[in-house]
Amino acid sequence: YISTIGSKNYITDKSLFIENNINLDFFEFNQSKYFQLGSGFIEKLSIIDILFNLGKDSLEYLRKNIKIINA
Repeated sequence: YISTIGSKNYITDKSLFIENNINLDFFEFNQSKYFQLGSGFIEKLSIIDILFNLGKDSLEYLRKNIKIINA
């Protein structure tokens, strides 16, 4: 199971994951600027914005900007 790094604050009991043989990891997204239509760069938009603006390069962008953190 992969959850956002912020959920680390409330997923404190990991026993259910362990008992059910589920790996628990977190991810941290470090956004870097990418091409957006229009003027300027608007941060923290949805994945839809990345997909529409980067197209086939979206996956590479995400791989470069997402860090998996083991629980």
